[in-house]
Amino acid sequence: MQGNNIPPVPDQTPVGQPANPAQNQFPNQQSENKYPPSSPQTNGGMPTVVKVIIGIFIFLVFIGIIATCNKSGKAVSTNDSMAVVTIDTAIVAGIEEPVDQSKQWTETSEKDEMTDVMSYWSTLISDNTEYFDFPYEGGSKLKITVRYMKKYGTDVIISISQGQMLCNEYNGTNYVTVRFDDTPAKKYYTIEPADGSSESLFLNSSRDFINRAKTAKTIKIEVPFYQEGNRVFTFTIDEPLKWDH
Repeated sequence: MQGNNIPPVPDQTPVGQPANPAQNQFPNQQSENKYPPSSPQTNGGMPTVVKVIIGIFIFLVFIGIIATCNKSGKAVSTNDSMAVVTIDTAIVAGIEEPVDQSKQWTETSEKDEMTDVMSYWSTLISDNTEYFDFPYEGGSKLKITVRYMKKYGTDVIISISQGQMLCNEYNGTNYVTVRFDDTPAKKYYTIEPADGSSESLFLNSSRDFINRAKTAKTIKIEVPFYQEGNRVFTFTIDEPLKWDH
């Protein structure tokens, strides 16, 4: 029969497409995966590489702003600290008690606990410092002491902080020369203390010295020293000696 000789229908599937009909249910799937996996994907039209670059740039700008703020903050903090210190110093300086810069005789007294008898002293330290050789290096000052003690009476004593004052009648060094203000210089003979110390000397005519010191604001004393020659010590005061003992 001719019906049995009908030729087979040729396969209509185009070349290059899968023969499985199930794969043709999504005709657009192949076009959506046309980019290889290694290629950057797009999102809204902006490549990912551009996004990364923009993100890095924004991050760097942000870091720079933070660094600038930190530097500014440190500068302000330092200035604020300096301002506080200046204000505190000014406040402290304002409440400090004024220091008495005047120079005058220093008066002291002492009461004997057994007899109730009073003793009095007035002392004055020289303005200048004299320098001697070994073993008295380091500077020496002269002190005047006006003393009243009932046992000894009234005395004027000069003493050196370190050094050896001379008092030798045979050598003609048993006196000191004293000048009160602009008056002529006057000799006061000296007496060694009982212990033989060469750091202190008593002046004769103590009452005369005291009377002159009561009106003087400048006193100069020239003293002979062992192997150092004569040295002059100057005493300046704002108020003369006050002494009524």
